[in-house]
Amino acid sequence: MSSSNWLNESYDNLGRSSDRPDFFKLEGSRNKKTSRVVRFLREIPLVVDRHVVPAYGTRIPVTCTGEEDCPGCKENIPVRKVRGFYEVVNSETGTVEILERGRKDLRKLKMLRSEGKLTERPVVITRTGMKLESEYAFDFVEGTKPKQISEEKKAELIGGFVLEEYLTPLSKKEFYDLINETGRKGRKDEKEDAEEATGDAFDDMERNALKIYIKKNSLNVTVYKSDSDDDIREKIRNAE
Repeated sequence: MSSSNWLNESYDNLGRSSDRPDFFKLEGSRNKKTSRVVRFLREIPLVVDRHVVPAYGTRIPVTCTGEEDCPGCKENIPVRKVRGFYEVVNSETGTVEILERGRKDLRKLKMLRSEGKLTERPVVITRTGMKLESEYAFDFVEGTKPKQISEEKKAELIGGFVLEEYLTPLSKKEFYDLINETGRKGRKDEKEDAEEATGDAFDDMERNALKIYIKKNSLNVTVYKSDSDDDIREKIRNAE
């Protein structure tokens, strides 16, 4: 289905996704913008903090419980704060995908909601730059009229997938099974999730480079001698 036709048709012609949708991704480019049109199925994001657990040769995102006895916090596992999740329909594939964004882009989407409901009009997502230089923009597609999707159609599109269940924190046993590599055997979708949640260039930067980045971008980040390199990386991510 072409993008132009897709914009002018109702949701009735869109296909249903698998039970666990893919994550929405836009490839970065140094010399040009890349963009994709989506339709939001959720008006307000589901926001959680996510621990990034090293296991099975990768890093697996696990939702923080937010409680004092959270096993991820007790084990001092790095956490990415304020991660917002939406279900969106990708205009190219016609299927539902998971859009995950951080604090800065969530603010942009909140500003866009002041112009109208996200779920009633197609939104173009534009990415400029690569890695640390990446910037995202969100705009309603010009000339489109509001059209609300019914709850029945939304349920049909999403299928058996429930975002709230997907982001439910692990039990203590499940968490310690994971960090001891005796539980979930590093499923393919978990590795993809880890890449999506932590796929930035900070992991390749040494301490001095991280400090230079903080200064160059005027981030409100204080680095202490006791901070590990991973601590600094997480401070930067949470400040972005």
